[in-house]
Order: sequence, then structure tokens, then C-alpha cells
Amino acid sequence: MNVHACALGLAILTAPCSVALAQGTGTNAAPAAPSTNAVATTATTAAPSKTIRRDPAGRTGISPSWEAIKRGDDAYNGHNVEAALHEYKAAIEAQPQNPVAHYRLACALIAKDDLKQAQDSLDAALRFSQSDPQTAAKALFVTADLKERQHDYPAALAAWKAYSAFIAAHAGVKAFPGSSDSRQAKIAAYIKLTEQSAQVKQRIDEREQLVEPDAQKDSKNPKKEDSKSPKK
Repeated sequence: MNVHACALGLAILTAPCSVALAQGTGTNAAPAAPSTNAVATTATTAAPSKTIRRDPAGRTGISPSWEAIKRGDDAYNGHNVEAALHEYKAAIEAQPQNPVAHYRLACALIAKDDLKQAQDSLDAALRFSQSDPQTAAKALFVTADLKERQHDYPAALAAWKAYSAFIAAHAGVKAFPGSSDSRQAKIAAYIKLTEQSAQVKQRIDEREQLVEPDAQKDSKNPKKEDSKSPKK
């Protein structure tokens, strides 16, 4: 029973977190940062100057926050996690309520194995993504994966259910319902197997406790030598 439980536990730990992290940098999975080339083209069309148009609000030009996110993405894709962390934090400083910046920071923190801080960043991403369901869905996905990494399987199961409920309520969001269903099934099976294993162990312990007093009694009262046996 315990062998099967351990085997299933290892299977759970190999969850496709790469899929979750790919949501952070995939071209179809996340709102892409405004392309500097596109902005430059627009600026050139509107005026002879080739200077990139910048706007803190991000309405008439690229915002400092999105510029930092783009630099962070480039660093992350280049496996320079420290530089990515620096840029994502700069993006948050420029625009504290940008949910994408918080989400990207969480992914970089996970790559650094700083799971506690990553959870804080995911919580912030969810808090600021009321008008951005796509980022909210990604944050929920990575939250569920993060709970598995922390071996908190009940919380992971609840997080996957929350993800499924969210994407069901937001039909236009690009999501991975199959991954969620698969993880829920495997985690539920693991939790059940673990509970059964614990029950078996408890019954074994109870039986050992019943047998132990008799064994101790026998050891304290060894059988006397048969008086009728011939004397040497």
C-alpha cells in the first residue's frame, strides 16, 4: 500500500509545471507587451521623429511598466533569472497594479525556487486582475501547480477546482481544462490512497499494542524448569 502511495506521489510531483510557466511567456497565452517596433512604426507614421513614443498610462505609447516587462521576458527567456526579477520588480514599481508584472514576477520566483514569495506575487496578480481574466486564469493555474510543489495536496486540489470553475465562467479565456481535470483526478487518488495507508498502519499499531503486553509478561515470568526432569 505504501509503495503505491509513494509511486503516485512521485507522479504528482512531476506535474507539467513547464506548461504553467509557458503561459507566462507564450505568445498565445499571455497579453503580449506592446511591440517596440510597432510603436516605432506608429510614431514614424504620425511624425517624422523615430523616437519611441512613451506614455506612463500606456495609451498613446509604450509605458515604462511594459518596457520593463519586455526586458524581463527577454532576460527570462535567456535564462537570466536575476535580471528578469529585477525588471519585473521595476515594472511593478512603475505600475503597482499591473497584474501581468506580478504574474511574471511569480514565474521568475518559482524558477529561483522562492515559492513563498512566488505565492505572494500570484496573490497580487489575482487581486489586480479583476478586469483581466486571462491573467487571472494563469495565476490560478500556477497557484495550483505551486501548491503541488509544496506538497500541500488538499490545497492543490482546491486550487485546481477554483481554476476549473473560473475558466468555466469565462468562456473566452484560453485555458487548459484537460490539465486541470487530470491533476484533480491524480491528486484525489493520491489523497485517498494515503488515507487508506494511514488506516492500515493504525490497525497494525493497534494490534502490536495488544500483543506487546503478553510478550512483556512472558519475558518477566520465564517458565520454571520442570521439577520432574532427571537431576544431573
